[in-house]
Formats: sequence, structure tokens, C-alpha cells
Amino acid sequence: MRPNRGRGQRFRQAPLRRLSRRLRRPPQHRNWTRWLNRVPMMARWPIFGIQTTRAQSPAFFLKTYPDSTLASNAQYWIGYSYYALKDYKTSLAHQQKLLVAYPDSNKVPDALLNIATNQIALDNLPAARKTLEELVAKYPGTNAATLASRRLAALK
Repeated sequence: MRPNRGRGQRFRQAPLRRLSRRLRRPPQHRNWTRWLNRVPMMARWPIFGIQTTRAQSPAFFLKTYPDSTLASNAQYWIGYSYYALKDYKTSLAHQQKLLVAYPDSNKVPDALLNIATNQIALDNLPAARKTLEELVAKYPGTNAATLASRRLAALK
């Protein structure tokens, strides 16, 4: 007996086929942003790269939900995304923005560690040493403080 390949199965597969067609052939005209907005976020990543969508989607979240409890997390990942793109100055600015806007967040130690990492990448070693020492003093016992003490030992 043949498996049921009736009308229901075709309809279930149709949206996936349409989506794969859209992903294969992006339009070559000025409405490509409208096309991009129709494609789900998870489907965009293999095409446009993880870094670009990670840098954009937390910013959209911050604009949409600025008072959310996850806003500090979004701000952290924006800064980290710019670090992954090797845009150290922008990453530094976003991480410092997290320290000012969300001083009580649980992402502050990680943001301080990323600030020090960006300062090292920008060859600002005295500022990086100061940031790492501040991190170890203010947040002992965190994973970020452990990593900071290791980096301080490596810098000396």
C-alpha cells in the first residue's frame, strides 16, 4: 500500500518550498529589504552571516523593548557582535553604554572584561590593566574575574 501523499502533505511542504525558493533567488531590485523582512530570522543566518544579524537583531529588541529585563543582555550582545566584527571602537562604546545604562545588571562583569579585551586590541594596555584590576576588585568570585586575573598575570 502506498503512503498517504494526498493533498494535506503537499500543503504542509509548500511553505518550505516557497521559502527555499526565496532564499535561493533574492530579488535584484530596490525592494530587497522588503524581501528580507519576509524571510524568518533563523533562515537569514546562513546567507548573510551570523555577525550581521547578531549585530542588528539585539538593536531591534532594544528599540522595541527598552524597559525589558533582557535589555542589558541585548546591549551586551551588540557590543560583543562588534568585537567579533573587529570593530573595537564601536564595541567599546556599546559595552561602556551598558555600564552606564544598566549598572546593576549581571552582565556588567562580562562587559568589563570585554572592555579590557577591546582596550588590549586597541593597544591601550594601561587602561586595560586598570579595567581588569577594577573587575577583580568589584566582582570577585565571578567567571569574568577569574579570566581577568589570568589576563592581568599575562600582561605583567
